[in-house]
This record gives sequence, C-alpha cells and structure tokens, in this order.
Amino acid sequence: MTGSVLILLAVAALVHLFSLDVSELNDDPGPHIVPGLAAAGLGMSGLAMVVRPGPSGVSRAGTQRHLTAGFLAVVVGYVGLLGVVGYYIATPAFIITAFWLFSTRTERVVLPAVITAALVTVAVGLIFNAGLGVVLPEGVF
Repeated sequence: MTGSVLILLAVAALVHLFSLDVSELNDDPGPHIVPGLAAAGLGMSGLAMVVRPGPSGVSRAGTQRHLTAGFLAVVVGYVGLLGVVGYYIATPAFIITAFWLFSTRTERVVLPAVITAALVTVAVGLIFNAGLGVVLPEGVF
C-alpha cells in the first residue's frame, strides 16, 4: 500500500511540476531539475516497494501505519526546522531520527547513524551550494 501511495505522490508531483510556467528561464533547467529528480526517486522507491514488498504483518518498528505516521511526522518536523536552525543542523537531526525510526532496538547504533548523517549532509550541501549554486537555509541562529 505504501509503495502505491509513493507512486501516486510522484505522479502528482510530476504533473504539477510540468504545469509550472518557467518560459522566462530560456535554456536554464531552472526549477524543474531538482523536483523532477526527487519525484523520479520517489516513484522508483514506490515501485521497488510494490515489486518487492517487505515482510507482511507487524513491521520491526510497530505496525506499518505507525511507521508511516512516524516518518511523516519526522519529515514535517524537518521542514519546520529548516527555517529555524538551518540545513546543517536540521538535516543530520532528520537523518539520525530516520535511522532510529527504521531500525530495531538491537540495530540502533549511534556512531554509524552520526557518521552517515554527517557525510550525507556535507555531500548534499556541497552538491547544492558548489555544484548547483543553490543557497541552503541558514536558519535564524
């Protein structure tokens, strides 16, 4: 079920994305490239979940609904924190929380989550800042 919802969200995002008028940008890829890649990734993730679903019944972190609701709350919290504390604080907090949410009690090891969060945050930050010239949220602090 979750995979189907992700596919529907990806299709809706792509439909909305291509309905935007950005004709004044000439040959610049503009606002289409990053949301388009994100929607494609979302769709592929959903397709992977549909083609190869996880174990049925109770998931490792509780029921599937609780896991989905928990992740939705984490994403909403991340978006809310971006403007307040900035990208470089909110993103590692998001990644570490997602690690915790999707792991069992025996799998919850802090060091790999912290290292992964730091590497992903810096890598994505460099791609957006240096590669794409996108200014990431700095927060009010």
